[in-house]
Amino acid sequence: MPKRRYEITDEPWRRIERLLSGKPGDPGRTAEDNRRFLSLREV
Repeated sequence: MPKRRYEITDEPWRRIERLLSGKPGDPGRTAEDNRRFLSLREV
């Protein structure tokens, strides 16, 4: 059975992206791609 990948769509992403850490200006390391961490994979 092939793995299916679920990606957050643009509208929900725009609503939450500012709430996640790792943005430029936040203390610590800047995240490479926060959106990637919200992608879920069905196993």
